[in-house]
Amino acid sequence: MAAAVGVRGRYELPPCSGPGWLLSLSALLSVAARGAFATTHWVVTEDGKIQQQVDSPMNLKHPHDLVILMRQEATVNYLKELEKQLVAQKIHIEENEDRDTGLEQRHNKEDPDCIKAKVPLGDLDLYDGTYITLESKDISPEDYIDTESPVPPDPEQPDCTKILELPYSIHAFQHLRGVQERVNLSAPLLPKEDPIFTYLSKRLGRSIDDIGHLIHEGLQKNQTSWVLSSMAALYWRVKGQGKKAIDCLRQALHYAPHQMKDVPLISLANILHNAKLWNDAVIVATMAVEIAPHFAVNHFTLGNVYVAMEEFEKALVWYESTLKLQPEFVPAKNRIQTIQCHLMLKKGRRSP
Repeated sequence: MAAAVGVRGRYELPPCSGPGWLLSLSALLSVAARGAFATTHWVVTEDGKIQQQVDSPMNLKHPHDLVILMRQEATVNYLKELEKQLVAQKIHIEENEDRDTGLEQRHNKEDPDCIKAKVPLGDLDLYDGTYITLESKDISPEDYIDTESPVPPDPEQPDCTKILELPYSIHAFQHLRGVQERVNLSAPLLPKEDPIFTYLSKRLGRSIDDIGHLIHEGLQKNQTSWVLSSMAALYWRVKGQGKKAIDCLRQALHYAPHQMKDVPLISLANILHNAKLWNDAVIVATMAVEIAPHFAVNHFTLGNVYVAMEEFEKALVWYESTLKLQPEFVPAKNRIQTIQCHLMLKKGRRSP
């Protein structure tokens, strides 16, 4: 009777009656209730006992399928051979890594692009900020703020939403995750030598805090100015406040004429890029290129996003188009050489 537990087949109970039959049935059911299960592979142990081997490769889900049963041995042999090959490959890789640890150093010293490149890819600033100057759009910031106005000891900040609450706008990219969740975003606090920082300070001859107050005063008088809200976004980028910067950029995108929208778009692309929301950044930067394809900074910004995404071939396309528009643009040249150095190194590692 015990041999019947967990084995496929038909088993008959001996004829019996009365309490003895009920006790036998109860014993059988109690054994089954303890979690007995079927198996199709039995082995003889060293001490002569026959026991099931559940984890055996010969244990079949459909033991009634004769074709599978006949093929199972060949399948097991194939898996054993595959395991041997994988182990051999692992040993080969480990031996090569130990033997050729100087490959990268040699490559950086010998490859022409690596020699010309200023920094290796690992040391490249993947979040180098970009912006479009208002002057490049024939706009003078002094026409919008009074640079001679006195600033109080406790200057105001240009909080765009406090000055004007923007309703829903199809121009403000509110479908993007980064815009919807802007309350969670932050931008890197820019050092004083950053070009964005120096652009505002040097151009207007005031400190960044003074400039923020002057932008605030300008917005109080002209709440729908896309120029002032774009300047306010630059101010907040300097301060490392991504959410407030996007609030201002939404207003700039809403009120700016189509041919000027690349100014706030590039700022928005940079914030999304720094937040590692690269798909959103690609969408925004691509639209900036479509609006102003003759602006090299738009191409360069898109290349920067693709580098962070490790899509180096696409990044090269945009850096090369940057140089077509501005042949002496050194940052694009340096990045092309750095990427080509990296790609050649990657190719060298794959070679036998």
